Amino acid sequence: MINQTTKDKIASLHKQYDKLSKGKESALYEISMSELSEMVYNSNAIENSTLTLQDTEAIIIHNKIVKDHEIREIYEVKNLAKITAELLKNPTERLSTGLILSIHSLLMSGIRDDIAGRFRSGKEWVRVGSNLGANPAFVTRLISELVDSYYQNETDYFLDKIAYFHAEFESIHPFTDGMVGWGEY
Repeated sequence: MINQTTKDKIASLHKQYDKLSKGKESALYEISMSELSEMVYNSNAIENSTLTLQDTEAIIIHNKIVKDHEIREIYEVKNLAKITAELLKNPTERLSTGLILSIHSLLMSGIRDDIAGRFRSGKEWVRVGSNLGANPAFVTRLISELVDSYYQNETDYFLDKIAYFHAEFESIHPFTDGMVGWGEY
């Protein structure tokens, strides 16, 4: 939970940003794009990528294949850079199950085309640490309900809504992450 003082400060900064950003959408996009390599690097680092920021920049900016790394990591950089650039072009696009699947399809392209753009199903169970993802039979419905509830909840503070959405999304863990069909529990 965020205290009211912090919420007020965020609201003030948001109001100031809205005022200053009007008519400057193109410049803001270019500023964001200048940080693309760092955004992709940080996102992939969370997933234990062995690529450095310099490697990531070489792939994105110079279209250079970095030696001594798995080809999967190269695709992860290229795919995430494409997705991020597209999302930055339309920052007000409404989240939907279709958008989530589309992003996943682009993210997994050339890496795991057999699982790209679809939720887990059948016997595709996943475990992250000691946590077991949702039953594959319910994943599609759970994600649909989560997206719907995000937009229907108009009372909670936006950062609380985002945190809740993220925690639930991770708990459901709708994608296989490469562990296909390793059995039921």
